[in-house]
Amino acid sequence: MISEISPGQAVPTRYVKGKEPKPAKSAATGSTKAGKGGAAASAPAGGGSFDPREFAETVNLLDLLPKTEFKAKMALPKWSEKVEALKIILDIVGSVPKLATGDYGDLVQTLKLCTQDANVNIVAKSIEVLGVLADGLRRQFAQYARILLPVLLRKLSDK
Repeated sequence: MISEISPGQAVPTRYVKGKEPKPAKSAATGSTKAGKGGAAASAPAGGGSFDPREFAETVNLLDLLPKTEFKAKMALPKWSEKVEALKIILDIVGSVPKLATGDYGDLVQTLKLCTQDANVNIVAKSIEVLGVLADGLRRQFAQYARILLPVLLRKLSDK
């Protein structure tokens, strides 16, 4: 049974009522309604899904971050300066995040402290940066997600 499955994109064999594709008219049979097996055979096989990260350039955030004013601005007491520091990370990463693997532990700890800040703007921007890191690192972010989960769950209980 498993040996019958061919690798590639799956094609549905059954459809939800109202979501069935329109059957192709068959000239040889003259039938306009396809059976359960006919609907799957007439469905077009789509190409692979496009992931823009495959073509994006890998950004080494850990090498580029020390060259910026990130640490200096995070040390300042004004909330607007901290938000500007967090925007530096977003500017470095760009719109299609693909981050190089490395030890992001210190950065994640800094962002974890920012999520516990009293100012809502700092919290929102730090969570946005964490989202970009998670999107860019993908599976490598799992170790940091375990650290952040209790803090983020506490934030969900706040109004």
